[in-house]
Amino acid sequence: MDSTVCTLFEKNFHYGLAALVNSLYNNGYRGAVYVGFRGELPPWAKPVSERGDVSVFRVAEGLEICFLRLETAVHLANYKPDFMLDVWDSHCPNSEQLFYFDPDIVIKCRWEFFEEWAKKGIALCEDVNSPVPETHPLRKGWQELFTRHGIELSFKTDLYLNGGFVGVDRRNHNFLNAWCKVQAVMEEEIGGLEQALFDKPDRTTSFAKTDQDALNIATGLTQASLSLVGKDGMDFISGGYIMSHAIGSPKPWNNKYIRRALGGSAPSLAEKEYWKNVEAPLRIYSPLTLSGHRLRVRLAAAIGRFIRRR
Repeated sequence: MDSTVCTLFEKNFHYGLAALVNSLYNNGYRGAVYVGFRGELPPWAKPVSERGDVSVFRVAEGLEICFLRLETAVHLANYKPDFMLDVWDSHCPNSEQLFYFDPDIVIKCRWEFFEEWAKKGIALCEDVNSPVPETHPLRKGWQELFTRHGIELSFKTDLYLNGGFVGVDRRNHNFLNAWCKVQAVMEEEIGGLEQALFDKPDRTTSFAKTDQDALNIATGLTQASLSLVGKDGMDFISGGYIMSHAIGSPKPWNNKYIRRALGGSAPSLAEKEYWKNVEAPLRIYSPLTLSGHRLRVRLAAAIGRFIRRR
């Protein structure tokens, strides 16, 4: 099937981008990965060729990264539906499916599964902070707020969904427009989309986690079917086999593993998966540096078996 992947990054999230691309390739994805970015191209993306406004880096046979420089001041977490629409409509109009992954995710299963999944409905995963019941004051607040804007919401699930991944089949293309419509209301309510409000979120407010809240609200606006996977879908609990999402901070490439293990935080499933995906086809660490990182992760995991944060 003709499907396309996209993501967004800035600063040193290029380390996560490389691991995501490696995991895609090693699990069978072939095609283009469209990457919206601010700042500089990754140091490992050399050489690139220019194709109009796209900088193209060939990763391996059958896989290329298409870098799109972004000028928007919008926080990248709040730019996802706009970017997906731009990629689909302007760069890959013939794609049957479009998938967005945050650059701190790696996939763990065959690529065809994702294509099969998106055929069944909007492909989404449950968040670690789920569920939020239908009668929860947060959902009731969303409904009241959007009613004042002339928009009626009807939620199909009590699950609160993670904003790091979404898969959309062409027949559900309009879901992205619904997501943008929700964000337009949110922008008015919070005074702009430049901030994602992640530093000190107040969950009693309607938009404590802007991109994720907007995505969840959009599922109450769309008429499209949903196809939802639980917390195992992103390795938030054990038993997962689809992908790993390194939520929170520090990110796997920034973590001081042994120091944190001595403080009671052992390496997570997602952190371990990250280090499995940094060697090929993109090699972003020297063999010696990579061996050192992997050794520290193993030592931290061993320490973590004896020291647990209470």
